[in-house]
Amino acid sequence: MKLRFFKFSAAAAASLFFILSAFPVYSVPASSAVQTVQSESNNFPSLEPLFTGSETSSELTGEDIIRYALLFSECKEGSAEWNKALSKFRQVENKVKSEPVMSLPEEQRAETILSIMYESTITQYVENQTKMDVLLLKGTYNCVSSSVMFAALARTAGIDFVGVKTPTHAFCTVLIGDKKIDVETTNPYGFNPGRKQVLEQSEKQTKYAVIPKKNYASRHDVSVKTLVSLIGNNLTSAYIKDNDYFKAVPMSLTVYKFRKGEDQWEVQDARESFDTSAMNYSVILGRQKEHVKALEWLNQVRDNYGGSKKINADYSGVLYNAVSSLINSGEFTRASELFEENKLYLPEKDRASMQTAIFVSLTQDKLNQFDKKGDTDGALAYVLSRYSSPEAAEKSAKETLDKWQEYYWLYKINELNKKAAFLEAVQVCNEALKNMPQNAKLKTAKSNALHNHDVTYHNMVAKYVQSREYKAALKVLEKGLQENPESQILKSDIEKIKKAMN
Repeated sequence: MKLRFFKFSAAAAASLFFILSAFPVYSVPASSAVQTVQSESNNFPSLEPLFTGSETSSELTGEDIIRYALLFSECKEGSAEWNKALSKFRQVENKVKSEPVMSLPEEQRAETILSIMYESTITQYVENQTKMDVLLLKGTYNCVSSSVMFAALARTAGIDFVGVKTPTHAFCTVLIGDKKIDVETTNPYGFNPGRKQVLEQSEKQTKYAVIPKKNYASRHDVSVKTLVSLIGNNLTSAYIKDNDYFKAVPMSLTVYKFRKGEDQWEVQDARESFDTSAMNYSVILGRQKEHVKALEWLNQVRDNYGGSKKINADYSGVLYNAVSSLINSGEFTRASELFEENKLYLPEKDRASMQTAIFVSLTQDKLNQFDKKGDTDGALAYVLSRYSSPEAAEKSAKETLDKWQEYYWLYKINELNKKAAFLEAVQVCNEALKNMPQNAKLKTAKSNALHNHDVTYHNMVAKYVQSREYKAALKVLEKGLQENPESQILKSDIEKIKKAMN
């Protein structure tokens, strides 16, 4: 039997990984499909935010909100599109700042803002159109871009409000005294949805509109900065769908950095989205068999932004796959070094398990070298030496060493049996049983070797018995019994011959 090289079974670790969608909100569906990862030589996606915002939500003016919305929309600051978009916003803002509007009671003023948006700017709902420059220049919008537009104008008009986020939707809530009024910005009649509103009235008929409250489950109030950053969330989801992590990662990082200082839940939500982008990129590298690069990438994320709950939870599997790939390609020294460099990031249980796997694999590789040379004694001696290693104290490691030790002892015994050196085989069995006294296979091997010894002598005297040369037969049997004093076969043969001699 030739020992086979022990390979990591990476399937268990790999099965822990799956492509996670960026936060699946605001009309942009995320995808778990994996094709190819964008490559820029050996570079990784940037871990620098696209921009930062140091102001608090309360410090942002209406125009500040639009400027940040344009930045999240990837509209280049100072470009022709940037200037046109800002100019368009200022035109709409001036209508809101006009005396007729500002003199209205707050609730009516807030409702008028929604009307002005539809009269002056937005014209067509497009589910995935989340960019602010497109809203201002082309009039197409979705729930996020229209909510941000409303928020900017409400700030200009002095209306207190909060953004609202659900798993699949975004809108605003204005705060007027003790009243909280939702604003469904995707509809021109969306102020206080659920309310019956008069559209037209004549002597013969009255037309009404009722905007139902939909998609409002699991709602969370969010700050102005978080509301604006939902544009970045949507774009991140779109980039993940397209497997473009060179855009998804820096965008999700920008959302995370932009929300710093906001409510803890809002920051954590952004961190999870960033972690999702980072982990997805790591998974894609792994599926391309770039396991070491996947680990290097995660280490860069950890070094720059710390080990979050998600990163820590998946780190063991990524390291396991990286070490596994090196071992399976014969790079044992590098595999061991990689483990030593990163083992402190692992939970104790995972650390011990991986260390055992490495120990077993390194041992197997050395045994393969002995096996190629046919050096069974050297292999056995090496196995016995490995018991003194600290890793051998672990149950599975010791069990593996025991199996190897058993194999080499039995190999030596079988080779001696082939040469009919049965007593030497028995001696090897006795030596082996000192190390493994309860080993059933070694006990059986010893019994078989003794039996073969006895049968050999039994067969040797057959010709003497047939020719009635009993004294010669006794002499042979006594020699055999001297070698194996416990032999019942030889004792029985001697008794039979003595009876025949009488």
